[in-house]
Amino acid sequence: MLTFLPQLMDGRLFGGQRVEAYIADGHERFKKTSKAAAAAEEDEDEEAAEEAKRLERGKHLEGGAEDDEDAEQKHQEEFKAWSEQQKASKLGGAS
Repeated sequence: MLTFLPQLMDGRLFGGQRVEAYIADGHERFKKTSKAAAAAEEDEDEEAAEEAKRLERGKHLEGGAEDDEDAEQKHQEEFKAWSEQQKASKLGGAS
């Protein structure tokens, strides 16, 4: 085990803060030390919520749900109608 690391790192500066290094015994109790830490945690929670929404929106890509299949069918029909409209406008404009 790397027992020399706490002695090596203890007291050094990292990110503008002094590092306290020791071998953990499993009984430590840590607290938030600043408003910045609380804000960072809130940002992480917001990012996790946004990621969950993004994944929920992308579920249809996994397939299997009837609603998703209906949405895909509707999308294909709308694209077909649009494509036919584009072809008709090109043919009508050429004559």
